[in-house]
Amino acid sequence: HSNSKSPSKLGCSNEMDLSKEQELADAADAALCPTAPGGSSSRSSSGSSEEVDTTSNEGSSDVDLEVADAAAPSALPISQTRFWIVNIAFLVSGIVQTLQAFRFGQLGFGKDPRNYINAMGNPLGQFLFSAFHLQLWKNWDRSLVPFVALIVVGELGCNFFSQAAILSIGSGMFQVVYSFVVVLNAIPGHFCMGKRLSIGRWCAIVIIVASVALSAMAQLRLKGTDFTTQLLGTIAALLSTAFVSIVYVASNWLLEFPWSRPVPKPLVLAQMLGTVEVAIICIYFLAEVVPHWDSLVSDHIKPGVTTHECLLNYALYLLVCGVHQYAFYYSCSLGPTGAVTAGVNKCVQTALLFFISHWLFCGVASSQCLSELKVIGAVGVCAGVLLYGYFG
Repeated sequence: HSNSKSPSKLGCSNEMDLSKEQELADAADAALCPTAPGGSSSRSSSGSSEEVDTTSNEGSSDVDLEVADAAAPSALPISQTRFWIVNIAFLVSGIVQTLQAFRFGQLGFGKDPRNYINAMGNPLGQFLFSAFHLQLWKNWDRSLVPFVALIVVGELGCNFFSQAAILSIGSGMFQVVYSFVVVLNAIPGHFCMGKRLSIGRWCAIVIIVASVALSAMAQLRLKGTDFTTQLLGTIAALLSTAFVSIVYVASNWLLEFPWSRPVPKPLVLAQMLGTVEVAIICIYFLAEVVPHWDSLVSDHIKPGVTTHECLLNYALYLLVCGVHQYAFYYSCSLGPTGAVTAGVNKCVQTALLFFISHWLFCGVASSQCLSELKVIGAVGVCAGVLLYGYFG
């Protein structure tokens, strides 16, 4: 059984007790955001989970995961080498896209989140990477459409609020607050689905909540920043986690249904989401952004920044976003092995972004600067996410 991106299921039921491996995968996936900034996502990141029966030989470095039941959703064969390449690509691209999003605010053309230039990076990159996969187009399923509509609302909302948060509180702090998504998924799962949380997991949740609160308090008191701006940015980050929780729940429910088509369902879902979201964004661009281009884009571009520089930076951004999204959905197709490392991947991304953001941008944006309390909070968040997975 493979779960790839969400620890929760739509509705309140007690139909299934997850095994320890599944719980570990759920905990790891709860930390991901597909759209996170760009979701990153943090995203990340758009999320998904798919039920797959697989068998693996852990003694070999190049052993493929095989589908044990032909009627179950198909998984991709994966060697350990490819597995690590996918995970490293997901980690590095997640860090780079978040830093780029903040950089676009510094250049000016991404400063106003209403122009959606930063936020459309993941959907557009995802669409471009999947557009040439002809087999995916041939395997669209009408039964997925209602769920896709709900996921699209969650992803677009997450993308908008995550970008607004990054521009206000900085890329490093956003990533810390975004880790609160673990709590937003664990608590409803406990009270609505009857999923029992061990004492260790309750302790991990308390650590995460306290650490996020500590970091947020430190951010609000940071010298050289505006209190109101930091408060609104923190609220935007929390709203982005709420929207992405909708994505997790809907995706988990959707991908548990049987799938007998020749291509993995997560990749089909990725193409469908990318296509629908890009269509919606194009309509918004034509109706709102293009008529108000000067006030939403041009007026914010700093003197000396050329159109060529903006286009070149954005082309690189789309490439990174495409890699990030495709790596995520590819890992969703690999079975439980890909999910188990997600929590560790998230913690490494949070820690690296926290310090890299300070190193690159503290001199030009006080919101990116570190303080003792912010560091303690970030360490606490990483520890809480890891503990939540460990005490499955």
